[in-house]
Amino acid sequence: MEKIIDLTEYYPNAIKAEQKGNDILILRKLEKPFKTWSKAKLSHYELEYQWINPITGGVLGNEFTYWNKKDLDLNKGLFEQVNLF
Repeated sequence: MEKIIDLTEYYPNAIKAEQKGNDILILRKLEKPFKTWSKAKLSHYELEYQWINPITGGVLGNEFTYWNKKDLDLNKGLFEQVNLF
């Protein structure tokens, strides 16, 4: 099992940021909640997923998803709650 590293201090606007292997999850609170077209609920958080090149350490790509307060438990780790694949 891969170790989860807390990277929150390196992302000033993040509530929480974690790395597991070559994957990074960054959770940010939105300034103003909005309704997503797919969920029809208010989204309060933006979750950024980055995948890292294991050789250079550079970001190969990223994706953003939006979450409401009921979908996330801020007391748990991000990798415990989000299925990447």
